[in-house]
Amino acid sequence: MRRWSRLYAESFTIRLKAMAQYRFDTWLGLGSNLAWRVFRLAFIAVIFSFVAQLGGWSAWEVALMWGISFLGQDLSHLLFAFALHADDYFYYGGLDYAKVRPAPLLLWASVELAQPDHLLTISFYAAVTVLAMVNTGVFASPLAVLLILVALVASILVRTGMTLVTYCSVAWFSRARSVAHGISALNEHTKYPLDALPVPLQIFMTALPFAFTGFYPVAFALRPADHWMPGALSLPVGVLTAAVGFVILRLALRKYQSVGSVDV
Repeated sequence: MRRWSRLYAESFTIRLKAMAQYRFDTWLGLGSNLAWRVFRLAFIAVIFSFVAQLGGWSAWEVALMWGISFLGQDLSHLLFAFALHADDYFYYGGLDYAKVRPAPLLLWASVELAQPDHLLTISFYAAVTVLAMVNTGVFASPLAVLLILVALVASILVRTGMTLVTYCSVAWFSRARSVAHGISALNEHTKYPLDALPVPLQIFMTALPFAFTGFYPVAFALRPADHWMPGALSLPVGVLTAAVGFVILRLALRKYQSVGSVDV
């Protein structure tokens, strides 16, 4: 494991050096990437400039849900980079190379797809999360802090599992890529409290289960008496979703023989 950690660090360093050769493009990319995140958060601020609460939740409580949800997403993309690019590996024959690498597929993909700009967005989401924790009084309760950490782990697991299921499905269904992008668009709904959404959408987001990436686990940490059942299930749901994702990955790898074995 130490060997692969060192390999990952070296790959990360090489990418940083490559980015340094194109400073304008690098700063432009980092700036636009960060600006997009700030804009998404600012949209929530605009909503709260007209209302005091959203579905019974304050601005900082919603910011905490938003931060945990998207921090989990970016950490998942950083730690399990293959999941987000699985469709490309299946479509364009990247697995033909990955299979002969002297390293487990997920580790190799993480090394190959390491993106330094993820550190910027992760830092931004982490800052928003910590600031929201301060303003919601989470740090006053060790149990609440522990539950927020559990919420982050659940968010990472759900995100990883969902990404593996949707993007690895291209091994069987040629239209799965469009479905995967459509499901990814549902991320926009994870920044709102589930209580503020219509009931059919609440059921859909719970079943999918995007609601467990932010709302349920954070609501359990903030108001355990009101959301104890789905909140307590957040980590088991995350473990189950990730397990299903890795099973789908294993089946997809078993079906894959070469780029020609996937229906394009």
